[in-house]
Amino acid sequence: MQTLIRALFCLALLCHTGLLLYISFAPPGTELASFEELRPDAVNHMAANYILALLLLGLLPRCPPLLLAVLLLIAGAGVELLQGRLGRSASAGDLLANAAGIGLALLPVLVNSLSQGLSQGLSQGLSQGRAGLRGQDGEKTGRPDGT
Repeated sequence: MQTLIRALFCLALLCHTGLLLYISFAPPGTELASFEELRPDAVNHMAANYILALLLLGLLPRCPPLLLAVLLLIAGAGVELLQGRLGRSASAGDLLANAAGIGLALLPVLVNSLSQGLSQGLSQGLSQGRAGLRGQDGEKTGRPDGT
């Protein structure tokens, strides 16, 4: 079953990436390249990168989320630079919208990682504190120095 799920993630990622590349590099005026009529361009960039990040998170669960974010941002910057050379407009606003979509997708993962790290640190600190309150013979003394 897990192999089937992984295959579906791969298929969805390939389809989504293919559609994004087509839209990104289609000549100006191409019907699929003009989603601006449906909604603002920034929303399109956010949604596309949100979906892309979610698909990659599902496909690469062991990849560190921050590394994934950096790689997606580099890819987005590359697309913007290529669009500028191919007669389409390159935009810093598009790159910011890409970052927002990636950030929204990765936010739950990062918050979960942070909360797990904080809870582990807190539990380690508490156990070290309890150990310091025990005397040399193992009895609780109530003092940090064990006397």
